[in-house]
Amino acid sequence: MQALTRATSKVHDPIALFIAGAGNAVLIAGLMAVLGDTIEELNELARIYEVLELYPAMAQEMKAVADLRNEAGEEFTLDERNRLSIAYKHKTGQLRSAWRTTMEMIPSARNETTAELIRKVQNQLKEEIVADCHAVIKMLEKQNIGADEAGIFLIKMRGDYFRYLAEVDLDNSKFREEAGSAYEEASKLANELLPSTHSVRLGLALNHSVFLYEIVGDKTQARQLAKSALDGALQNFTKADEKQQEVTFILQLLRDNLTLWAANEDEEENDQVTVCHIDSRNLNKT
Repeated sequence: MQALTRATSKVHDPIALFIAGAGNAVLIAGLMAVLGDTIEELNELARIYEVLELYPAMAQEMKAVADLRNEAGEEFTLDERNRLSIAYKHKTGQLRSAWRTTMEMIPSARNETTAELIRKVQNQLKEEIVADCHAVIKMLEKQNIGADEAGIFLIKMRGDYFRYLAEVDLDNSKFREEAGSAYEEASKLANELLPSTHSVRLGLALNHSVFLYEIVGDKTQARQLAKSALDGALQNFTKADEKQQEVTFILQLLRDNLTLWAANEDEEENDQVTVCHIDSRNLNKT
């Protein structure tokens, strides 16, 4: 295979140029991420940044890897696929967590000036999330996705990033529809091709059920999907599966979600009973 190399370009930002002193670096969240010239260097740098838990820099390396693969019409290797997922999962995950926190901060802001400042931060976070999501989706669209485990992983990933877009823009039905379509396509393939204890199939069921619960609002279907995935895996669980930390971790997440959702349902039912009781008492007084 011919070695893939990245075309270098000069840094046009004068501040970044002053810091970098060369065109082979990118300013990321205050960190100078040095981009490799070959796909081997990019992958190695991504591994280094992963160990250092510098995920924005890792994502930059993996985007360059993806661009090279897509330009050459090549598929990601297994390691590249996993590193791409890990990099953007952590990078975008931190932004999503911060965005959700701003949603909680606004109602309790001490005054309108503070609330407006929080909204500005929230909009900045949203812009970063949207940019990351579109970048990942664009990378995935250029891959030749087949009906196999790798294809299921990438289709699931597509669903995830459309779900993240839907999270920050609930009024945009396109994002919700694209996420649902990707999850359905991946689920159909996973149920046909992968065992019930496969980590990709379980991770897909986990994320799909969260999408149904949080974005679509179909709580019944979300619980049914999560329970079916959990029960199916436990019925076929073996000692070999027990040694796979990823499998046991996803199973625990499925259990946790089902427990949480059941508790939420109980609270909602109690709230309804309370409301009915208060309404009846008020009627009796009239």
